[in-house]
Amino acid sequence: MERTGHVLIAFVPVLLLVSGGYLAQRTGKVDASLRSGLERISYHVFLPALLFGNVASSAAPSAIVLPLLAITVLSILAASAAMLLWCKLAGTPSPQVGPMVQASMRFNNFVGFSLLSPLFGQAGLAAGALVATFAVITANTVSVSVLLVHAGKEPPGFVRLGRELARNPLIQASAAGLLCKALGLDLPSPLATTLGMLGQAGIVTGLIVVGAALAAAPSVLPPLHALLPASAIKFVLLPGLAWAACRWVGFDPVITAAITMFFALPTAPASYLLARQLGADADLMAGLVVAQSVLALLTLPTVVLLTSP
Repeated sequence: MERTGHVLIAFVPVLLLVSGGYLAQRTGKVDASLRSGLERISYHVFLPALLFGNVASSAAPSAIVLPLLAITVLSILAASAAMLLWCKLAGTPSPQVGPMVQASMRFNNFVGFSLLSPLFGQAGLAAGALVATFAVITANTVSVSVLLVHAGKEPPGFVRLGRELARNPLIQASAAGLLCKALGLDLPSPLATTLGMLGQAGIVTGLIVVGAALAAAPSVLPPLHALLPASAIKFVLLPGLAWAACRWVGFDPVITAAITMFFALPTAPASYLLARQLGADADLMAGLVVAQSVLALLTLPTVVLLTSP
């Protein structure tokens, strides 16, 4: 009972900030221009600072980096393949395939980072930062490729795709952090403190933006034939694969629980923008983002309680 209370209490600040953003958008305190500005500074400054700082000064053992890379990439590819197979068997219309794949394997990093430290400490936060690093590259590559193919367009070549990924600020920050860690460089204390402050600002701003984005999203409930398989893969298959792989590799129980929780996060709100830009069913994507964010209020505490040591 004490552990259950601790887990639920850790979710309260997240819920309050998301709810605050939702109400601010609904009451007009946050308009489209302000939300866009907060999204940009979170994406280009706060979250990269959080990733760089945590990866560069990671408390995670170096021995877990390569296994964690393999677990992240293979789990995301397996979830994507399962979703594509379901769509093929179910005869899913092409514009809906990309959104369903995104809903099956992308992560809401802001929610994840807000929970890692309170629930799993610095070791869990460091492991989550590594997962986010590898997942950003893998999930973006899969998302863009699937969306373009099912929009009737040619998938991008390796050079173009590599160029686009290299311009991603999250990937740039993660790569720089990995390089610092590989070279054994210690961040100066003032820089580490500054990055920590920016990261905390990013978590708060990001959660408020998540709530505002949910309020601004088109009010379209996703059909069950799309929501159920995508959510089953996202909340059951994907974290289940990650948990089993972590146990098989022999990770520390705390790190295993943190990684499993990260894989159980709802899909990213940015999925809606990507679906709209690449000609997929944006209304379906918006509905899946909202529905999964609500479902995660139940699934995330359950996953944490089942996997935490």
